[in-house]
Amino acid sequence: MTSNTSPSGIASASSEYDHLSRAWTGFDSQIGNSHYWTSNTNKGWLAYEFNTPKVIAKYTISPIGLNGYVNRLPKNWTFEGSNDDVNWSILDQQTNVTTWLDGTKKEFTLSNTKSFLKYRINISTNNGGTLLSIGELEMMVDKNAVQAPTLTAVDVNREIVLNWNSIPNAISYTVKKSTTTGGPYTTVADNVYGTSFTDKAVQINTAYYYVVSAKTVDGESGYSNEATATPKGNVTPPQVEGERAILVITLNTGLEKEFDLSMAEVTAFIDWYETKALGTGPATFAINKHNNNKGPFAARKAFIVFDKVLSFEVDGYNVK
Repeated sequence: MTSNTSPSGIASASSEYDHLSRAWTGFDSQIGNSHYWTSNTNKGWLAYEFNTPKVIAKYTISPIGLNGYVNRLPKNWTFEGSNDDVNWSILDQQTNVTTWLDGTKKEFTLSNTKSFLKYRINISTNNGGTLLSIGELEMMVDKNAVQAPTLTAVDVNREIVLNWNSIPNAISYTVKKSTTTGGPYTTVADNVYGTSFTDKAVQINTAYYYVVSAKTVDGESGYSNEATATPKGNVTPPQVEGERAILVITLNTGLEKEFDLSMAEVTAFIDWYETKALGTGPATFAINKHNNNKGPFAARKAFIVFDKVLSFEVDGYNVK
């Protein structure tokens, strides 16, 4: 790398000692003066975020290449993966690593089968120095592992629409969801053959968290990144053809209420008003508010009280 965001991915660290000790210097494929990451304390973490989830099978740590600085190198640490930068899975743990030699890297093999966007080495103790340094942190992808998709989720009219990228040689995909970030997840669709899925079994104003895995003849991938969406209560109603009208009711307080209704609904209102004016019928009339159903409601109605109505106006129109 040549910066914390170039040429690709994102390098980050718990702290950086100075401008020569940036996080990216731990991923620049060089070891030596001005080419190693240093924290301003004797513990901390160094991380790299990929553009797409990866299954890391091995990582290596190289010393900084300067005699007398082995006391800065890690002694106790965990190697971790995350898809949201909040929940971290420990993939490897090392303790009492003291046999560092200048110019000799150490390799650590993982039994990891899950895909993660971001990986970090989280160091709790170094080998006695006041600062913490790493010359180079390398991560190796298992070339035989099935890579996980990259997932997006959006709310479309009270349904959650999921889309993900195509994985080479994928036979099918499995979709899982949870109402808690990080899971546990339950399967909502298995053997999905495309790269999209619409989840209709959702409740409005409830957040859902999704992951997708890919199946090939070589096995199944780990989970994709976690994508989340919350169904909202507003739905665009279908346009209804035929005679309609804008009914404007003026109350004796001067307040105006306006409703876009079918002519049949307007006629029903007029029939109620005229019947009540003759002294019979209910004191109130319920008007369906239709596309103004904001919130967790299947329907909303406005109740008009007869003796509160000062006047009303009907403006008819046709929908074709």
